[in-house]
Amino acid sequence: MAKSESHQVKRYFAITRESSTSMGFRRAMENYGWTVIFLKSIVILPKPFLELEYIVSRIIQNDYEACVFLSGAAVDILMLNAGRTGNMSALITKLRSIRTICIGPRTKERLSHYGIDSVILPETYNTQGLIEYLSSYKDQLRRVVIPRSQLGDSKILISLSRLGISVDQHQLYDVSTNSNIDNEWKRFFYLLRNRNVDAVGFTSPSSVRALFQIVERRASHDDMIYLRSLNGLVSIGHKTTTELKSYALGRIVEAVEHTLDGIALASRLI
Repeated sequence: MAKSESHQVKRYFAITRESSTSMGFRRAMENYGWTVIFLKSIVILPKPFLELEYIVSRIIQNDYEACVFLSGAAVDILMLNAGRTGNMSALITKLRSIRTICIGPRTKERLSHYGIDSVILPETYNTQGLIEYLSSYKDQLRRVVIPRSQLGDSKILISLSRLGISVDQHQLYDVSTNSNIDNEWKRFFYLLRNRNVDAVGFTSPSSVRALFQIVERRASHDDMIYLRSLNGLVSIGHKTTTELKSYALGRIVEAVEHTLDGIALASRLI
């Protein structure tokens, strides 16, 4: 199917992200000439309450020199549990007393929201940037804790273990495919049928799997072929790119900075 005539005035960029957390991204993309569609592709499922309570107590009580956050979701889940159990103040005190490191500005914003302002950002906002920062302090770090997703990769664990740093990883949440098709999804399917989706941005490996699962269930075979062959696929980082290659045939642009700002900059190459 050829693109509709009206599409000449707009370029559509879909991204696997909720709009409520991404207003700055919308403004940046509009500046680059994009109309953004926000697709909630995954649902975050926190671990059971008692498991989270145990993780909070472990972080407070153990002799860690650093805590690493890889997502804003990890910050929120940890803090909300600490609040429910009366451990918020102790957890904040602990994180203020050690090196609290996060992967990017938006995760730092979530920490600042809870009063943790002395947060360290690596020079490069990605996993490798975190590893390089932690490696530079290898003589001062014996134990590091990483509260994270069930689906997190092992690159940090392997790299730090090779340096003799003990790493405790605590899994705070799982993710599942979103089953709620809201108006943004309906808009996306309409544009997809008319071949008016120009680009899609992916924010995690799980969002890649989820989006293609949703499209496969809801759209036609031809729509799926179009999406797989799209030459406007943008990945937030290496693991996401690797996952995307198992689904897509088109050109993939990987963000240099593993953030939404990085995706916005990468969209200029499309």
